[in-house]
Amino acid sequence: MSETDTDPGSTRALLTMLAGQAGRAATGLPAGTDLLLRTILSRIPEGIAIAEAPTAAIRWASDLALDMLGRDVLCSGGDAGAASLPLFRVGDGRPVPAEDQPLTRAVRNGETVTDEEWLLRHADGRLLPVLCNAGPILDRQGGITGGIIAWRDISALRAAEAGVRVGAQRLRSLVGATSSIIWTTDALGRFVEPQQSWERYTGQGWDAHRGFGWVEALHPDDRAAVLDSWTRACAEGAVYRTEGRVRHAESNTYRPFVARGAPVRAADGTVLEWIGTYTDVSARREAERNLEVTLREKDLLLQEMNHRVFNSFQRIATIVSLQSARSADAAVKEHLGKIYHRIQTMGLVHRRLYSGRSVDRIDLGGYLTELCADIQQVMADKDDQWRIEADCDSQPVAIDSAVPLGLVVNELVTNACRHAFERRCPGLVQVAFRQTPDGFLLSVADDGCGLPDPIPAPQGALGMLLIRSLVGQLEGSLSVDRAGPGTCFRIALPRTSLVR
Repeated sequence: MSETDTDPGSTRALLTMLAGQAGRAATGLPAGTDLLLRTILSRIPEGIAIAEAPTAAIRWASDLALDMLGRDVLCSGGDAGAASLPLFRVGDGRPVPAEDQPLTRAVRNGETVTDEEWLLRHADGRLLPVLCNAGPILDRQGGITGGIIAWRDISALRAAEAGVRVGAQRLRSLVGATSSIIWTTDALGRFVEPQQSWERYTGQGWDAHRGFGWVEALHPDDRAAVLDSWTRACAEGAVYRTEGRVRHAESNTYRPFVARGAPVRAADGTVLEWIGTYTDVSARREAERNLEVTLREKDLLLQEMNHRVFNSFQRIATIVSLQSARSADAAVKEHLGKIYHRIQTMGLVHRRLYSGRSVDRIDLGGYLTELCADIQQVMADKDDQWRIEADCDSQPVAIDSAVPLGLVVNELVTNACRHAFERRCPGLVQVAFRQTPDGFLLSVADDGCGLPDPIPAPQGALGMLLIRSLVGQLEGSLSVDRAGPGTCFRIALPRTSLVR
C-alpha cells in the first residue's frame, strides 16, 4: 500500500470525489459509470457504505465492509428506517444511537465528518477501533441524495501506540530507579528540553542548562576538555565517553562522573538526537581507594609475616648447624646436614617473598637458581672441584608449588654432590627447568659415577621417599635415566600444578 493509501487526508479527498461522482450519476451520467464507481469502491482497503436519503438506509457496502459487518447491514428497498452501524463509544463502550452516527449525520444534516474514532463490532464479536470519515452525496442542485462513510481498522496503530506508552513508562521507571543522570540533546549536542534528572542533581534550572549551559555545572578545570570531546563526538556521530567532575547540588561539591552517549539515527543514517547518561562514580572511586589501602596493608602484613617466617627458619637452621658441629658421629652429622639444607630451602622461599614485589608468588626460575648457588656455597669444600649449574625458565608460581619443587631440587642436588663424585673429580650437576607443550619439565643431571639399578633404599633413608611424595603432591611423574655418563632425574609436571 502506498503512502497516499494510508493517509486519512487522501480518504477525505476520495470521499469528496465520490460524492460528486454519485451526484452526477444520479442526474444521468453515461452508462457504466455506476459500475466503475462500485468497482473502485470495492478495491479500496477500507470499509465503505453508501446510504440513501432521507432514511440513511444502507443500500451498498464494499466487500471489506460486508466481511466486517455481515450482510445484515444492508437494507431492502422497502425498509423505511435508518440502518445503523454497530458503533460504540471509545470512552465508555456504550452503543451509539443511529441519529448520532457519522453516516446518519451526513445524510440527514449534510454534515462532513472527519477522523472520528469509534469502536466497531466485527461480525465475529470483536470490538475494533476504527477511524471514520463521512459526507453527504449531493445532486447538481445541491440537494442531499444520500451519504457515504468510510472507516479504517486502526487496531494495529493503537496496539503500537500502547506499546510505545509501555516503553515510555518503562523508561521513566528506569530513569527514576537509576542513580545515573539520563539526558537527551538535539543532533548538535544541545539541551533543547528541560533535563529533570540533571536539574535535580546539579541544581541548574532550565534557563541555566539550556543549550550548552550545562557546561557551567562542570568543574572549571574540566569544562574545556569535556566540551571539546563532546563537540568532536557530535561532529563524527561516534559513541561518546568521557570523565570529569560535575557539581552536586546537595553536597555542594564537585563529584567525579563518567559520561556516555550514543546517537539516535534516522533510517538514512542521519543523527536525529543523542541520548546518554552521567554516572556519579564518587562511591566507586572511594571504594577503589579503600581497596588500594587495604591491599597495601595486606602486602605489608604478608611481607612482615614472610620476614618473620624466614627469620624463624634461620634460627632453626642455626640450631641444627650448631648441633651438627658439636656431634662427633659422622652419621648424625650427615643427617643433621640434610635437615639443615631442607630448612634453608624452605626459608629461601620466604626470603624471596618478603624481598620481592609479590607477597604470594615467586619466580620459580630465579628461586631454583639461587637455591643451587646456596647449595654450592654451603656444601663445597676447598678441595672439591665439582660445580652446580642452573638454567631455569622464568615462571611465577605460588608458595605451595615453590616449596615442594625446591625441596625436590635440594634432595637431588645434595645427593649428587655427596655421592656422584666419590670416585672422580671434577664433576658437574646441571639443573634445568623448561616449559613444554604439556606443562613443565624439571631435570637434575650429573656426570658422576651413576646409580645402580634398582636405586638402593637404605633402611631409614628419607631422600627418595620424600622426593616421590613431593612429586606426587604436584601430580607429576618421576623418571630416571641411567644411560650415562652419570644419572638424570626428570620430573614432568602438568601445567595446572604450577599455573593456577
